[in-house]
Amino acid sequence: MVRYCSYSFRPLLDKEEEYTSEMMHTLEAYFANNGQVNETARELYIYRNTVLYRLEKISGLLNLDMKIPIICCS
Repeated sequence: MVRYCSYSFRPLLDKEEEYTSEMMHTLEAYFANNGQVNETARELYIYRNTVLYRLEKISGLLNLDMKIPIICCS
């Protein structure tokens, strides 16, 4: 799993440390809030559009569509 994550996130992890940290923090908050942009923005004390912008950048870097709903299994 560690190798898979390292490989999958490599394009993001190769950026500057501050940029990577900010984007990963946004991504973690987005997942923790079940993909709810408004809740993510509230938690991070940033604008909703800032969350959307960051998710768009992450999507481009990781070649993922963040608009596809996340389905979690317990």
